[in-house]
Amino acid sequence: GDTMTVGAVSVTGTSDTTAVTVNQTAAASRTASAIGIINGAVTVTDVNASSSTAAGKIASVTLGNYGASTIDSSALTTVNLSGTGSTLGISRGALTATPTANTLTINVSAGTASTSLGAITDSEAGADDGFTEIVINATNGATSAGVATTNTIADLAAADATSLTIGGTGTLTLTAADLVDNAGMTAITVTNTGSTTIGTELLAGATFTGGAGAESVLMGATTKANTLGDGNDTVTLSVSALGTGGSIDAGGGSADVLKMSTALANAASANGSFELSISNFERLQLSDSAASNSVNLANLDDINYVKSAGSAGTLTISN
Repeated sequence: GDTMTVGAVSVTGTSDTTAVTVNQTAAASRTASAIGIINGAVTVTDVNASSSTAAGKIASVTLGNYGASTIDSSALTTVNLSGTGSTLGISRGALTATPTANTLTINVSAGTASTSLGAITDSEAGADDGFTEIVINATNGATSAGVATTNTIADLAAADATSLTIGGTGTLTLTAADLVDNAGMTAITVTNTGSTTIGTELLAGATFTGGAGAESVLMGATTKANTLGDGNDTVTLSVSALGTGGSIDAGGGSADVLKMSTALANAASANGSFELSISNFERLQLSDSAASNSVNLANLDDINYVKSAGSAGTLTISN
């Protein structure tokens, strides 16, 4: 009796319904003076969702605080999300023809409280009519104490997507982002002037282009020319050599970080080949407490600032 679960909300559109908004009271944990709140599931279904010939009508859906939810409309182009959310599955109806609008824009907004959302999945993925371009815009505000709020999405999956664009002015963390490793992914572009973190390693054949904000990304044996922007960015590498034709330019920041394990740094700095593929990094971060090893900074973009997680043996830094 100390926790209330909000009832499920089901919205089925008519031929005149082009936008749907469902806002719930923010989820809350039980306290000594107030009951806990668990948000209810939201189901949004277009009037033509089950038709193989009639195009959908609902183009925009806004959800503020929600349980495990779904949206089903072949006309959908925009989803606005805020508050706390569970999973969100997006389907595109039974329309046989490929929908004409193949770009999905997701706007996430944190006002006086941070936004924390579960996985967002294009449920049509694999059926050849999923969204091909995903755009995320992030904005944030501040708490009553003046602390900046943030936006976090647990995962973003859209198997048909070939490009991802992240814009806005806020802090966005994609704890995971399955789509950046899609076999068909070609471009990940960040124009966000805030902070952007992508927690899944980018496809080696996709090109990353950063913006004015601070970006944190994971890369492997990339074969593309990648450029980060003017913020203080972090690239975490899982390899000691980039792929053929691959390069990483950290951009115009003053404290751009190249992060890798001590063993990878040792291998990468063994000669001057690796540093020909990287530029404009000012700092090296060694991510593990490894056994005795050595790193030659003269072969790592002439970096002169090193942060280490520690060493179980002797770590030798030379330049």
